[in-house]
Amino acid sequence: MSMSHHDYAWTWGQPWALGDIKQISIPVRVQGLESVRLIAIGPFHNLALQEDGTFWVWGNNEYGQLGTGDTQPRSQPIPVNGLSGLTLIDIVAGGWHSTARIDE
Repeated sequence: MSMSHHDYAWTWGQPWALGDIKQISIPVRVQGLESVRLIAIGPFHNLALQEDGTFWVWGNNEYGQLGTGDTQPRSQPIPVNGLSGLTLIDIVAGGWHSTARIDE
């Protein structure tokens, strides 16, 4: 019998400064992420790199810091397609930007 291993992301507090996002008073699991290898937290947005190499983002996107090609906020993680096919080594979330280190 084989057992699968999952590394989930959990969150609580005030996720970011958007009026329709409510404060989370107890830890809740971030939906959509099941094998998190790295996580990076900016003041208003979040980044997650999964074991399979996919790069996920959510939160405020006022300055395009999510890399989704728009400035729409995301309350749930979505994959960033602009880095697919690349091997990400590290991710960093700044105040109004994000950075990824790529292995070439």
